[in-house]
Amino acid sequence: VYLWLFAPLLWIILFTFNDPAGRFNLSWSGFTLDNWADPFKDTELTSAFLRSLQVAAISVTAALIMGTLVAIALARYRFTGSKITEIFLVLPLTTPEIVLGASLYQLFLGRNVTLGFSTVVIAHIMFCVSFVALTVKARVRGFDWTLEDAAMDLGASPWRTFRKVTLPLIVPGIVAAALLSFALSMDDYIITDFTKGEFVTFPIRVNNADHAQARVKGIRVDLQRYPGKARLIIPPIDLGGGLPRAADSAGMAAFKTWAKAHLKAISANQRSRKKTDGEWARQRVADVKAALAGGTAMELGAHD
Repeated sequence: VYLWLFAPLLWIILFTFNDPAGRFNLSWSGFTLDNWADPFKDTELTSAFLRSLQVAAISVTAALIMGTLVAIALARYRFTGSKITEIFLVLPLTTPEIVLGASLYQLFLGRNVTLGFSTVVIAHIMFCVSFVALTVKARVRGFDWTLEDAAMDLGASPWRTFRKVTLPLIVPGIVAAALLSFALSMDDYIITDFTKGEFVTFPIRVNNADHAQARVKGIRVDLQRYPGKARLIIPPIDLGGGLPRAADSAGMAAFKTWAKAHLKAISANQRSRKKTDGEWARQRVADVKAALAGGTAMELGAHD
C-alpha cells in the first residue's frame, strides 16, 4: 500500500535527473545533474514559492492557535452550541473547493475587499482551522483530565498546568495537524485562484507556466526583446479586442493594419481547415516576431 502511495513521488524525483530531448519530461533520455545545478534560476517561480511559504506559515500558525483551543474546548466541555460548532468544522472538509472559493469570492467582492495576500491568508486559515481542530480533537479525546486536577491540587496554576501537563501530551496531535495544514496550504489551487487577485502563489505559477505562450482565447507575445515596442496581445479567435496598441513608429502603425487583416484571415482559415489553436498560435507568433524584428509590416500571401 505504501509503495502504491509513494510511487508517483519517487517517479517525479527520478525524472528530475532526466535529460529530456525536448520540452516535455515524459520519457527517459539520459542521466544528468544539470537540472539541480541552479534550482532557483527561474526568479518568477522562486518568488511564487517564497510567497506560498509565507502564506502557509501565517495560515498554519493562526490555524494552530485557534484550532487547538477549539479542539480542547469541544473535547473537555459540554456547552450550548457545541454540536453546531462541530458541524461547522466539518463543512469546509465536505464542501467542494470550487464552492468554497466562489463563496469567498462573493463575500470579498460584496464588501469591496481588495483581493490579494490578505484574502488568500484568510481563505487558507478558514480551511486549515477545520483540519487542525479535528486532528487535535482526536488526540485530546482520550486525554485523562484528572491529570490536570492532580496538578492543580498540588498547587500548579491553570497556565502552568496547561504548559506542563496538557500541552506535552497533545503535542503529537498538534504536530500532525501542522504538517497536514502546511501541505494543504502549499498545494491549494482552486480556493486560492478565487481569492488571489494579482497575488500569485506557487501552484498558480506552475499551472499558468504556459499561459504566456498560447491560450485558447489568444496568444500573448512578450516584446521585451524589442525596445520601444508595447506588449502585444493577439487573439486568433476573439477578434473583438487586443489588437496592437499605439506604435512609436510608422512601421508599427503599418504592422497594426496588417495584423487586423491577418487575424481575420487566420480565423477564416481556422474554421475551414479545422486547425487547432495551438498549431496556428505557434505559426503566427513566429510571423509576428519576424515582422517586429524587421520593423515593417508583412503582406498577406494568397494562401492566407
